[in-house]
Amino acid sequence: MPHRKYSALLVACFICAVAHAGEAVSDQDIQAQISHETELQAKLIAQVKGEIESLRQRELKTTSLVERRKLESRRAELSAVLAEVERRMAQPSRTRYVSPTKPEPMFAAYGKAVAQKIEAYGSSHFPKSNGQSLYGRVVLILTIKADGALEEVGIASRSGIPALDKHAQKVAQAVAPFEAFSPEIREVADRLVFVFPFAYRREEEK
Repeated sequence: MPHRKYSALLVACFICAVAHAGEAVSDQDIQAQISHETELQAKLIAQVKGEIESLRQRELKTTSLVERRKLESRRAELSAVLAEVERRMAQPSRTRYVSPTKPEPMFAAYGKAVAQKIEAYGSSHFPKSNGQSLYGRVVLILTIKADGALEEVGIASRSGIPALDKHAQKVAQAVAPFEAFSPEIREVADRLVFVFPFAYRREEEK
């Protein structure tokens, strides 16, 4: 149903910073994407409001009682979604996007521990395809909840080798969960979003 699509798009809180292979993801990339998502949410809210008004107008014009009830039900569902989204947007965000270049001190140690755990497992489970080792660089986006659970793992920059990209995601999923947030972090965030580059290199390139 249409309202489910809006709910997923509007309520979702995510970052999809775009970086070219071999380049770092900058703070400006992150802030630009956050601004883009905020603008997108505003546009979608306006679109939902437009559809709600359209349904209301159709209710007034229809002479069919069955059709009117269907329109009323659909309008009520969209209105409920809209109210929940606006409520969430009015609340202070509890998702923190950690700078990949200058992380806040309270997040730096936690992020380092996460990266080291993934790298250690990845080094002992090197990606292969048809018996051949795969080499390349992947930039992952990890969303971690306060209890250390991995909520989402996405890709900001692909290696150009689908099997390698998929392997990197599976490695992150395999080592989860991570440590729970410290009391200090819990005071300011319910989830943290990290951008991590991981390189699978030949021994002579290290």
